[in-house]
Amino acid sequence: MMSLETEIKKIWYMILTNFWTQALFVVGIVMELIGITIGAGSYFFLTKVFQGTATVMEKYNTDVVSFIIIGLALNSMLSQSFIGFYNSLAVSYFNRSLERILISPTSVYTLFFSQMVSAYLFGLVRAILYLVIGALFFGLNINLSVMSVMLAVLVFLLGLVATNGLGMLLSLFFFYTHKGKGAANPIIMFAHTFADTFSGATFPVEILAKYTPWLYPISIFLPQTHTISIIRIILAGQGLSNPSALVSVFYLIVFSVVIVPIGYFVVNSGIDRVRKEGYAVTGGVVVY
Repeated sequence: MMSLETEIKKIWYMILTNFWTQALFVVGIVMELIGITIGAGSYFFLTKVFQGTATVMEKYNTDVVSFIIIGLALNSMLSQSFIGFYNSLAVSYFNRSLERILISPTSVYTLFFSQMVSAYLFGLVRAILYLVIGALFFGLNINLSVMSVMLAVLVFLLGLVATNGLGMLLSLFFFYTHKGKGAANPIIMFAHTFADTFSGATFPVEILAKYTPWLYPISIFLPQTHTISIIRIILAGQGLSNPSALVSVFYLIVFSVVIVPIGYFVVNSGIDRVRKEGYAVTGGVVVY
């Protein structure tokens, strides 16, 4: 039985490997920074075109620019949590690192989490850049009191756990579909795009209840929607005094308790399936 200290060291070494691999592509990092600046700027100027106060924004007690930039920053991390497990499976399967781990005493979760932590770190950098650029150039207005920041971090961690549980369920399409292994999976592409669009990162999901009521329940099901909503309310200085924030916190707790164990069972069953079926890598891998 491998000790926890040994597993943590392995995760650390794997993270360093991923970091130095990414660091080799300096041009890509520079283009990422430029893309974030342009993206934040485009939303800023768009809000200047559509001036006015919408009643749906009263719930969040913030301006439109701050609403959007906070959503983009949070979504850069939550998106990694949503598709991180699937990406880790696809990459490790294609480069056969999963095969090597399966015949070693190292846990497969050490491999998966090392790759996911690397993605989280790059997502965190993007999130910080959104906030810094928003504060410096576009008038980002948030409450940075110690209590607000601590509450926001705790809620965000809860949201990551819930979203990761949902992401583990997506591994079903890796283990039980031919398209999942080493090729673009249209279901994952759709799920990723849908979650990014309808989790409330760039517009209040309450609008869906008015214009597309059939989409609203699906949006409310996503843990990303609740996480982004709560943190916006907290950073607007309301804390958890807002009743809708308390309801969303309760939802995230229940969601995590129910979905994470199911996701864990799905992944373990899928790994057993890989052990029995062996490898059949036929093409490249697509990371979302």
